[in-house]
Amino acid sequence: MSFRRRGGGRGSLEESTRTKENAMLIRRIRRGMSNAQYATVLALVALAVVAGVTLIGSRANTKLGQTASDVANPAALTQRFGS
Repeated sequence: MSFRRRGGGRGSLEESTRTKENAMLIRRIRRGMSNAQYATVLALVALAVVAGVTLIGSRANTKLGQTASDVANPAALTQRFGS
């Protein structure tokens, strides 16, 4: 059984099936690549969020510790903020 293809040439049904299978495989590979890209971006965003929260947390801890020690020692408050 043969049929006309777009280019005007003749091809067998087997060749057509193989071409369709190859096209489907390429689509799956491309879909897999886009999923991998989304996963990579998601991982980078998560890493940035964790780094930001860690940085803010450590700075807040430092400031709270400094404030607690200043409250415990009123002389340090006058030095820090004036009379």
